[in-house]
Amino acid sequence: MVSFIKLLLNLTLMLIATGGSDLMPSSRSNEIDTNNESLSDRITSLIRNTLNMINYEWTEFNHPHTHLLALETNKTLAIIELRQTLTNDRSRSPSDSFEIIDCTIFDMKKRRREGEQFLNVLQEPENNVTFNRYEANYQTVLDALELCRLLWKDQTENSIDPTQSVIKLFIQNIFDSFSGTGEGFNAPGTLWCGPGDRAENYWDLGPEAEIDTCCREHDHCPIRLGKDEADYGAINNNSFTMSLCECDERFKRCIDDTGSYGRKIGWIYSHFVHHCLEPVDEQVNCKQHMEQSTNEQNKIARRSKCSQPKFVVRSINF
Repeated sequence: MVSFIKLLLNLTLMLIATGGSDLMPSSRSNEIDTNNESLSDRITSLIRNTLNMINYEWTEFNHPHTHLLALETNKTLAIIELRQTLTNDRSRSPSDSFEIIDCTIFDMKKRRREGEQFLNVLQEPENNVTFNRYEANYQTVLDALELCRLLWKDQTENSIDPTQSVIKLFIQNIFDSFSGTGEGFNAPGTLWCGPGDRAENYWDLGPEAEIDTCCREHDHCPIRLGKDEADYGAINNNSFTMSLCECDERFKRCIDDTGSYGRKIGWIYSHFVHHCLEPVDEQVNCKQHMEQSTNEQNKIARRSKCSQPKFVVRSINF
C-alpha cells in the first residue's frame, strides 16, 4: 500500500535541498493490553476521537480514498494519513471505515522549515486524496501522538511494511539534507531518550525501538517549555525542558510497559525533571465544554481558547 505522506515528504526535502520550487508538480495523478485485539480497538478509538474533535466531515466514496489531516499547535505538527475503506455494514459508525496508514510528527521548534515546506507540498491536489489543515487543541495532538506510537507497535507486531505509504514516498529524502538536531547524551540503544535527540527523522529509532517510541512521543509533547522559556502564563526556571503533566504521565505508563531497562530510563528522567505544566482549573474541562456546545460561534471561541490555554507549574508525582 502506497503511503502518500512519505511520497510527499521525499519531494519536500528535495525542494529544500535545491532551494527551488521547480520540482513541485502543479498536479499529482490510556493504557492498553498487549494483545492485538485491544491494540486494534485502541487505534480505532483514537481515530474516532480525532475525527470527532476536529468535526471532520467526510463523503462516502465508491472507491478507497486517502485523507491527510494536519493537526497543528505552535510547537507540534502531526500529519496523519487515513484510508477510507468501503463497507456494507450499516451498523458500524462511519468513522470506523477509516484505517490509519501512516503518520509523521514535526517538532516545530527544531524542524519548522521542514514542517512548513511539507505543508506547502500537501496543498497540491491529488486524485483520490483529501487534505485538510487544522489548528488543533493540545488534547487532539496528544491523541495523535499516541496514535502514531501505536501504529508503529501494530506494524511491528504484525510485520507490516509501511515503506510504501503515501507519506513515506514523498518524505524519504527530506531529512537527508539535514543533520541530526540532537544534543547531549542519549541512553544507550536509543536516539530519543536524553536531553536532546540524535534521530535523523521521525521514523529513525535506535535498537531499543519500543523504548525509543515512548521517548519520541514525549519529545513531541504539544505543551512544553525549554530552559528559561516563558509561555502559557508560566516560565521554566529549570535546567531541562518542562512538559505538560499529562505528557509525563503518558511517558511513565509507556516506558514502564517496556521492561526493566525502560523503567530505569524513566527513573533517571524522574530524578532530573521535577516539574511539569498543569492546565489551570478553567481549562480542565475545555475539551468537554467544546464538545457540548451547540452554537457554532461558541464552538469557534472555545476551540481558540482550548488551543492557547494557561498553565501552572507543579511537582511531578511519579
